[in-house]
Amino acid sequence: MANNKLTFFQWLFCFVGMLILQEKSFAQLSEGGIPPSFQFQPTLRSHAATVQIPVTFDVRELIQADKQQTAQGIPLAVATQIDVQYNPTNAGIWSRLPDGTVIWQFNLQAKGALALMIYYSDFYIPEGGKLFLYNTEKTQILGAYTLHTHPTGGRFATEFVAGDELTFEYVAAPTGEMPRIEIEAIGYGYNHLTVRNSSVSLRKSGPCEVNINCEEGDAWQNQKKGVCSMTQRIHNRTYLCTGSLVNNTAQDLKPYILTAQHCECNDKLDMVASPEDMEQWVFYFHHERQECSNNSPLEVSKTMVGCKRVAATSINKESDGLLVLLNRAIPQNYNVYYNGWDRRNQPARTGVTIHHPLGDYKKISTFNTPAIHTTLDGYNGDVNAHWDVKFDATPNGHGVTDAGSSGGPLFNENKLIVGTLSGGSSTCSRPELRNLYGKVSYHWDKYNYSDTTRMDIWLDPIRSGDEFLAGRYHHAIEYKAPIIVSVTYTTAQHIAVLWEPPVYDQTQFSGPTGYHIYRDSIIIATVPPEPRRFIDDMPSHETFYQVSAFYGSNEGLRSESVSIIPVKSAPWLYPGIFENQVEIVGYEHINKVEVYGATGQLFLRIDNPDKLIRTESLHSGVYFFRIYLDNNETVKVVRGIKR
Repeated sequence: MANNKLTFFQWLFCFVGMLILQEKSFAQLSEGGIPPSFQFQPTLRSHAATVQIPVTFDVRELIQADKQQTAQGIPLAVATQIDVQYNPTNAGIWSRLPDGTVIWQFNLQAKGALALMIYYSDFYIPEGGKLFLYNTEKTQILGAYTLHTHPTGGRFATEFVAGDELTFEYVAAPTGEMPRIEIEAIGYGYNHLTVRNSSVSLRKSGPCEVNINCEEGDAWQNQKKGVCSMTQRIHNRTYLCTGSLVNNTAQDLKPYILTAQHCECNDKLDMVASPEDMEQWVFYFHHERQECSNNSPLEVSKTMVGCKRVAATSINKESDGLLVLLNRAIPQNYNVYYNGWDRRNQPARTGVTIHHPLGDYKKISTFNTPAIHTTLDGYNGDVNAHWDVKFDATPNGHGVTDAGSSGGPLFNENKLIVGTLSGGSSTCSRPELRNLYGKVSYHWDKYNYSDTTRMDIWLDPIRSGDEFLAGRYHHAIEYKAPIIVSVTYTTAQHIAVLWEPPVYDQTQFSGPTGYHIYRDSIIIATVPPEPRRFIDDMPSHETFYQVSAFYGSNEGLRSESVSIIPVKSAPWLYPGIFENQVEIVGYEHINKVEVYGATGQLFLRIDNPDKLIRTESLHSGVYFFRIYLDNNETVKVVRGIKR
């Protein structure tokens, strides 16, 4: 009889492999992990029979119709919905794994799909339960979705899974409480899709497009973190656009997304997404390549699901703007940026757009010629309600816009949003043609029929009257203190103050523009950012030093105080930051030296030491030199740092 269980090493290999795949999978308020069935099934397949979803349409006809509609300004269609009614009580099978874990598995297939997206009329995972979705090849695992994913229940959507077949695997809650996984529609992906961890990339953007992490994007690393790719359900179809998270004058981190109004319209411009549709919109942050090359690794996308319409200005006779509010606050660990805006009707002299052409990974297009006032063609657009921008060739291409770029932000030279993309005629072969952006100045309060036709009500809730607002991260910038500050002897007449720059989790701004040096709490010098070294006269008594960084007119926190004693009051270490040896000033009066690590472990003990102590055996870190003087009756502790 064949052995149906994996050996330990087989299981370990599979488990590690799945960890690698999971590390690269999407993060949608999910907790990661591996479906528990994987360790018990050598083929990594569910035993549940696969349900065939009827496909009653012709994909070729859909694609042909999409071409015509996209040319007319309709958003880029990528999927059509197939209505279904499945849940854990009428589909799939429940089983118990050898370790006692109870799971529900449900396999479905919609033949010929490039990828499948699932829409739920109700989605609720009870405390302790977990839901995973994965494709046939196990190259893409979504989840684990838990109570924290969608705690209130209700309408929901999960991202595209590559291929035409997928498996649901639900791990039962210890309490036995049933989940509410009410599948109401299958999004049949058929065109313009780029799906992570798969070969699905039917149509990439044009060869002239420039990845955001090429050198052209170096100065825009904050702003890119607010730009997202969007999948919008509008009745029975799914479309692609680009949007941006935006700041508001209350600085309260409300997750407003600014995009184009035509992104909520389907094949008839007078038919817009319903509130129920918007509960299932998905927003993808950090959907980008890590480097300039199209073959470079991918960032881990972070997604949010569901929004509500807040304000809109129509593409027809107005400025084509849409402001939505996400249903949930964005977690701090998503590391997104709330982009700033400029509502003045002033042409940007230079700037960029950051966008997702054809749903591809994040791109950047650059312009160095001032934007001009213009009117959107074809929709009886309001007079001069748009900016016209011509993009320039740059070292890595000649970025333009395309379908899927719609709604993408136009940034001016101050890195503030001044427009949202409505359309244009530029292509890789004709990059000199138009790119038309609805003006933020018109979205703002030009159409003040009600609170839902103007954005100032929402983006300036405190009625500040500000004409522009800077962007921000989740927390306001905290200017930290320099680290590893030390004071050491240089000669008998001088000492040196040494430090390292502040450390930030993310690059939020340029480095310090200089440092202030404090002696006994009084500022004595201001020095440039390099070199991080200040020479002072030997003090006549024990003296305390601190260092702070400043950023223009903003000063950060001061470092911890570090003291030094004049040579005549030695012993002391030289240098305070050492490598393979350290000198003890005043060693002639020392009986013994003990060297302890930061955790209190004794590393060295030297009786009657010489001038130099060898420190090759010490690892990098902080050490405390316990120095015994005067027949061991006087003890001094001195801190040093091994590089």
